[in-house]
Amino acid sequence: MFRDQKILGDDIVFSASLLPQGAQACLPEISLVAAIFEDAVHCARRDGRAVTHRQKSEASEWIASERRDWPFAFVNVCDVLGMDAKVVRTRLRVGSV
Repeated sequence: MFRDQKILGDDIVFSASLLPQGAQACLPEISLVAAIFEDAVHCARRDGRAVTHRQKSEASEWIASERRDWPFAFVNVCDVLGMDAKVVRTRLRVGSV
């Protein structure tokens, strides 16, 4: 069962109940997209000692990218999750490129 995930603190919460009608039928896919997003956020914030400088750098680069030519591009992931990519970048202090 998909559960609420606090991704960036109290201000940004992702919940399956917030998905557009019909999207809840795709919960495994949405869960995958949410996991990719959550992992990148943890790496960009360098949460945990296991996150390397390289992982932080790659996550920050992915988050900063404006590319849309790949289904798992950051802006596409934000669209699927119903999040504003600019707001997420601001909260993480990552600029767009």
